[in-house]
Amino acid sequence: MRIFVILTLNLLLAIPPVLANKQATVKTSDDTVLITQVNIIDVANDAVQTHQFVLIKGDKIQQISSEKPNVSVDTKLIDGKGKYLMAGLIDMHVHVFQPADLYQLMTHSVTTARVMYGWPHTLQYRADIKLGTLVGPDLVVSSPAINQESPYASSNLHSFVDSAQEASNLVKKYAKQGYDLIKVYDGLRPEIFSALVKTAQENEMPIAGHPSFYLSIDDYVAAQPQPIEHIEMLYQTALDYSTDNVSLVKLAKKLASYQIPVTTILVAYDNVARLAVEKHQFIDDLPTNYIHPMWKRLEQDSIDFITTVDKPQEWRSKADYLGYMAKVLNDNNVPLVLGSDGGSGHNINGKSTIDEMELLVHYGLPANDVLRSATITPAKVLGLGQEIGTVAPGYTANLILLNSDPRIDFSVLRKPLVVIKSGRLFEQAALAELDHQAQQHMSLMDTAWHLLKAF
Repeated sequence: MRIFVILTLNLLLAIPPVLANKQATVKTSDDTVLITQVNIIDVANDAVQTHQFVLIKGDKIQQISSEKPNVSVDTKLIDGKGKYLMAGLIDMHVHVFQPADLYQLMTHSVTTARVMYGWPHTLQYRADIKLGTLVGPDLVVSSPAINQESPYASSNLHSFVDSAQEASNLVKKYAKQGYDLIKVYDGLRPEIFSALVKTAQENEMPIAGHPSFYLSIDDYVAAQPQPIEHIEMLYQTALDYSTDNVSLVKLAKKLASYQIPVTTILVAYDNVARLAVEKHQFIDDLPTNYIHPMWKRLEQDSIDFITTVDKPQEWRSKADYLGYMAKVLNDNNVPLVLGSDGGSGHNINGKSTIDEMELLVHYGLPANDVLRSATITPAKVLGLGQEIGTVAPGYTANLILLNSDPRIDFSVLRKPLVVIKSGRLFEQAALAELDHQAQQHMSLMDTAWHLLKAF
């Protein structure tokens, strides 16, 4: 109940009222758009298709050609000469609580996001985005985390179960409510985990989340998790905190044989390590105007603890080892999918997506492999490999137009020239308006109401 006490205290503090949801004008998906003479990033082949004409009709890519097609006089033309077009990014691990989170993702080139802790109102956001009444990336929404009481479990926000029947009933409840997948956590014991997985499979719902400390990695991957979340969790569970290279390579080869993807999420622990080493300078350098005031307050205890640890360089060393793990997994052909944990802690949605990509390159992954982890691979994991993640005729027009080749410098993804979401154009004025709204937060009264409804 600690979180509700904090919420009650915060309700006494004057936080500005809810955003009115004014949005910049965008084109409707019924319009036709032609992007002319653009360079297309071909992630599948690590290549660039130069001087291409991309015709978009409604929400689909209708045609790609090296010659300008015949189009009607009312077709909207976008000059792509000298610019680069690629599929919108897919962030496979975010947390969305308010519209500002959606806007942050959109302005950072993310057109699809997997929400790894859903709420009833997140499901409404998903529906509104599909209808076109709310601007944001397409959402895949997990259930609240299902866990058991254990030394590893400390969250006030988990759904705790005590029996296999409880776990099964909870999965059925979340399936009925319309969540896309079941989120599992690290305190689940074998009997309850098995019952949960069985019920999820009966309801055609994948599972994803933290590997349990009570399961072997073989037992966990036998449940075919959508991906495994957090490289850090592999370090803690499968490797039992060991940095032995032989054990790491053995684990990588095992995961490659299963072809179970891993969501990297280096940035989450890297931010913790930076906080430990840089202390309050790290917080001072963050654009905290993008963080909900309530989350800032809830994080204060964590900040106070981390900034006073005795051996901050050990935290830095662990973050670097997790980066090394990502390289070893990639070198051994373990499928990796991009995840940022955006919206939790100090991981700002959108910003953390690009931070994650830059970290992966920093630790030695080829830039195109990172782009693959943010486009083609997650699209396949989500069962959408023939719909998104690629620039090709027949695919959904979830696209980003950039000033330069992102394989040379990912920072260009922080300021896309145009974001095209399901055929809708967001040019500079619209993106600037979304960025402005990303700094306007849900009122605390609305925040408290959504939390109370969820519990």
